[in-house]
This record gives sequence, C-alpha cells and structure tokens, in this order.
Amino acid sequence: MFESRRNETRDEDPLVIWLRGEPGCSTTATLFENNSPYIFGVNETTGSPMLVNNPNSWNNFTNVLYLDQPIGAGYSFYKDVNTPRIYSLDQAVDDFIHFMKMFYDMHDKFRGRDTYIIGQDFVAGKYIPAFVQAMKDVKKNEFEDEDFEAMFLANSTKEWAEWFNLKGIALNSPMMDDVVQRNETKHYAEHKGLVSSA
Repeated sequence: MFESRRNETRDEDPLVIWLRGEPGCSTTATLFENNSPYIFGVNETTGSPMLVNNPNSWNNFTNVLYLDQPIGAGYSFYKDVNTPRIYSLDQAVDDFIHFMKMFYDMHDKFRGRDTYIIGQDFVAGKYIPAFVQAMKDVKKNEFEDEDFEAMFLANSTKEWAEWFNLKGIALNSPMMDDVVQRNETKHYAEHKGLVSSA
C-alpha cells in the first residue's frame, strides 16, 4: 500500500486496487516496473542496481494498494498449511471480499472512498468481473458471509453498504477466452498487413 504523495488531498484521493496474479505472476512485477513510487535504475557511478523515484507513479494522485490474486499467486500464501485449500473462482471472490471488509475495518479512513479496481491479463479477464459483482452484492446485502464476520469481524460496525464505493474498473490486456483471443491475434495481424494470410 502506497498512500498518495499529495499531502493536501491524501485523505480524499481515491483508492486504486491493482490486481495481478495467476501462476508465475505477481503485482511485484508492476510494483517495480510501471506505476509504483519506485522503479529499478542503475547507479551511473558504480553500475549497481538501485531504486529510484518514479515521477509517473500513480500515487502522485491516488492511494495504491497492490494485491496478488488469488491467494497462492505471486508472493501470497495461505497461512494454514494443514488445511486443504480449494482454489476456485468462488473461493477467490470470497477471499477478496473478506480482505476488503477487513481492510476497511482496520483502515477506516478509506471507508466510502472512491475506489477503482485495475488489473491485467488473467486476473483482469476472469477475477475482476467476479469481484465487481461481489462488491455490488455486498452493497445490496446479498453477499453471504455470516461465518467469516462472526469469526473475524464480531466487533465491526459492518456498515458495508457505506464502506464499499466502487467508481470504476480498468482491464489491461484481459484474458477472457484464451482460444478465441489467440485466434483473433492472427486475424488482426493479417488485417493490419503484419503477416500474410497465405
């Protein structure tokens, strides 16, 4: 989590949740390549790698939360190694909503804050649409969560409808249907004259 660099508006700037995951991928890749406060550079004197300030960081104007999805992707892990874990879209949705409820419970300054979910690749095409639907269900009190709330949020005010304030999403290269999308790549390349149709 990187809070906004704008001191005068930090408590009003939106919350951006950047999601990435799937096997072999992590938000960490984006964290040090694209939109984070720091990127890798090289010390011109010694030639050694170093972190340098990223003037194009998203936290110049937003609060950015990087989150690997689903649990087990990237550097995330399931804490209870003795309990078998069922990895499914439904489980990922439950985990995401549980995380968001606990995040808002612990960081009350973000309750009701304009929130944007952004992700790429498989997470963007498969998980984000499901997460968005679940957030809508939470606002309508249609997300079943009593056991989790009783176990972890017994003392919370549980005013989810006011806390969740999704304003938009952005999908970067979303992988929605692998077969269709890969086939369309060929058609696109032919149409643009990048390759011949022969």
